[in-house]
Amino acid sequence: MQQTKISPAQVASLLIMAVLSTSMLSAPNFAFREAGRDMWISAILSPAFGFIILFTVVALHRIFPGRNLIQYSVNILGAPVSKALGLLFLFNALLLNGSQTRQFIDFMSLSYFTRTPSIVFTLSITLVAALAIRSGVEIISRIAGLLAPISIFIVLIIILPLTYSIDLERLMPVMEHGFRPIGRGAMALNLWFSMFVYLTFFLPHVTSNKGMLRWGSISVTTAALCFIFSFIYTLGIMGSALKAFTYPFMVISRYTQAFEFLAHLDSLVMLFWVIDVFLRVCMTYYCVVVGFAHLFGLRDHVPLILPVGVIVTLFTYWSYPNTIVFASSGSLVAVSYTIFNFIYPLILLAAAKLRGFAAQSSN
Repeated sequence: MQQTKISPAQVASLLIMAVLSTSMLSAPNFAFREAGRDMWISAILSPAFGFIILFTVVALHRIFPGRNLIQYSVNILGAPVSKALGLLFLFNALLLNGSQTRQFIDFMSLSYFTRTPSIVFTLSITLVAALAIRSGVEIISRIAGLLAPISIFIVLIIILPLTYSIDLERLMPVMEHGFRPIGRGAMALNLWFSMFVYLTFFLPHVTSNKGMLRWGSISVTTAALCFIFSFIYTLGIMGSALKAFTYPFMVISRYTQAFEFLAHLDSLVMLFWVIDVFLRVCMTYYCVVVGFAHLFGLRDHVPLILPVGVIVTLFTYWSYPNTIVFASSGSLVAVSYTIFNFIYPLILLAAAKLRGFAAQSSN
């Protein structure tokens, strides 16, 4: 395995980009279906899941430094159980990779390139991600550190001119139906914060684990702020009409005008989407490849890059044969993400504590 080193800031940038890739576009519609006008309150509560996952993964790494979830689960649960659960965990990550690729090609095909075959987008993003993974985790992290400021700048260009169009009356009344819808909305947003579990595959390469918790907290907070502001903007501008649009953020960007000469900024949304989804695919693709390498006891993960890429491509179409199936699978996906990306790490940490494993001194 490669012994490259990356900084906590680079990993934090990668995590932020992984969450932003689909949250800015599809999360408003998803959250509105659960929480209605109180979706912005759900966004305020949702970072709790991100912080729990972050603290859990970092705590496990302090107990088992230099190893990832697939590796130290063997020490905690024993080989037979850990191998079976590790396989399910990686299978869930494969489904995640296929679903995000499917969402990417649907967005590009339906919104911009209506005559381009979807397989073109699938193969292009998978092949480029495979090349990045082949170059190593350091390259992926450096790309994230370079492109994260660009993506955030694009978002600011899009939303700031729309500030005066927000009608806060569309956010009223607050808690009209009680707290239950807000709780459901916060749980639904765990779909995105569950991505922080994949930090486990990058921690062995981080130069200073002391700063990882701080930078991880910054990434969770940044992602939460993006949720809150995107929800307030889309709901404050579109009101309840946003439930009719799969990508309401893209809809309002088409009516954005900045500096009196920049208009129809939906092309910037496409640029933002391509950058973010590429980094998200790179991250989950890398985690799956490295995870399978450790699961099967391989010394190098490079030979698995191409086979996993083929499987991801197949999952993109087999798991979600069309847009309707993809749109209706949200509840099932939320359950699987919660089990493997949220509950499973908590069980590992609890089992490690019960078995007497103690945190070791960090570098």
